[in-house]
Amino acid sequence: MRRIITCIAILFAIVFALTQLSEAYPHYIGCYIDSTPHDLTGYSFTSDRMTPELCVSTCRRHGFKYASLEFSISCRCGNSYGVYGKAPSDIECDYRCSGNSNKICGGYWRESVYSTRRYQSISSTVEWNTDRPGYDFKSIELPKADPMLCKRLCMNNPKCKAWTYVKPYTIQGAYPKCWLKYAVPRAIYSRYCVSGVVKRTSSPSNKNSIIVTTIRNPKVNGVALDFCKKWGKECGKPAADAYCRAHGYIGALSYKVQYDTPPTRVISTGQICNTSFCDRIVEVKCFKKRNSFINRVVTIKNPTVGGLALDLCRDWGKNCGMPAADAYCKDHGYKGALSYKVEKNSPPTRVISTGRICNLSYCDRIVEVKCLRY
Repeated sequence: MRRIITCIAILFAIVFALTQLSEAYPHYIGCYIDSTPHDLTGYSFTSDRMTPELCVSTCRRHGFKYASLEFSISCRCGNSYGVYGKAPSDIECDYRCSGNSNKICGGYWRESVYSTRRYQSISSTVEWNTDRPGYDFKSIELPKADPMLCKRLCMNNPKCKAWTYVKPYTIQGAYPKCWLKYAVPRAIYSRYCVSGVVKRTSSPSNKNSIIVTTIRNPKVNGVALDFCKKWGKECGKPAADAYCRAHGYIGALSYKVQYDTPPTRVISTGQICNTSFCDRIVEVKCFKKRNSFINRVVTIKNPTVGGLALDLCRDWGKNCGMPAADAYCKDHGYKGALSYKVEKNSPPTRVISTGRICNLSYCDRIVEVKCLRY
């Protein structure tokens, strides 16, 4: 009996340590399996003073996206993880850190994996009597009826964008349930649920090192940008990121959604969604580095307007050449055009200012434009 009690006490101590680890370091990802060759291979070192802070800060300083701790003393860095899969339970990462016995540093061929990305803050709304159905990636039966447990689980999972807590003995059985979501669904009234949306604000190392451009009503070949990068999946930020990158930015900082507003176009495949439940992104904030002049120039080949080639003239038969190239660049969030290339007599083309189509044999198109970032 004494041995059982001791084992239970140790188990609770490990769970408590893991909980403290997740709450204190929101960039903690989970416990993963390691083998030879190692999962993370970019850079490694050992220390008899190893802590999660030391490992993560070292990997970040060396420019890697992820850090892993193992065997209490080992730190490894890399830009990907999970080659051998996730451990069946986080409890398998049970080795105390050599530099802080209150923290966990992996286990025997088990690695505690972190993201090295900095977070300025993580917060979550609490919406009583609200359900946010859809976009679920994980469901958990909670040990007690407390929606704040569900909120904490979402805040500690970097993939989680929103959560819904379902009260016990209502619509999903006798146990309280937590649903974690990879995107933010529409809120609806439900007296059986509590929901919330998690906000993660990135903290760049130098606030002046990036430039943010707000693009309203982004379009893909003349049709509103669909909420999902692929048909029905990778929704939200993946779609916003893909749009920003297609226009020469590093990625998206944030986006706004309007639900049930067809038609939309899926950015990765070009498919058009005409059904009533199609959601569109109505605003996206794209960011880029503030850098040298050379890095501010973006080359766009075969620019299109509404799915057709960009006409050489900004207006029908006038303001041709640079005015049309300038208008195209400015429409896509750039300061203007530096240069352009033309292909003569190549209809059909579309005039950017009016949308009018030119099908005549002498219609000229712009086949390349160099846009200048702010």
